[in-house]
Amino acid sequence: MENIKDKKRKLTDDERAKVTYVLDHFIKTYLIEEPEDLDYITEFDILMKKKKEYFKLRFLKDEIPSEINSLIERCDEYIEEEKNPNNKSFGAAFGFIMQYDMWINKCPFWPTNNPELWKRWDKLKKIKVRKRGN
Repeated sequence: MENIKDKKRKLTDDERAKVTYVLDHFIKTYLIEEPEDLDYITEFDILMKKKKEYFKLRFLKDEIPSEINSLIERCDEYIEEEKNPNNKSFGAAFGFIMQYDMWINKCPFWPTNNPELWKRWDKLKKIKVRKRGN
């Protein structure tokens, strides 16, 4: 009987660094959200910051080798696309955008549709936590 632990492997340090670099760059470049309230940080702002970090951490766990290999290939594609400023294709980035959108909206298909979740988020946008810059 094959052990489930045998089906997983750890990311190497180089793979972990590559995935971290790509996802940090992706989040900074493609997941920019304009704040609803320019004067205050809201509960929504805090939640989305946490969600972006959780999204990144999902990719850094031990996984099935074929999934890790696929992720590394996507990261290599992303890096190549970002290195070439004349490249009008952003296929790897678009794949991450779709994956993030489906994950954050808890929706198994794209484009996503989750009005109940969006209503909850709208309420969080009204809850001020602290002034920006403090």
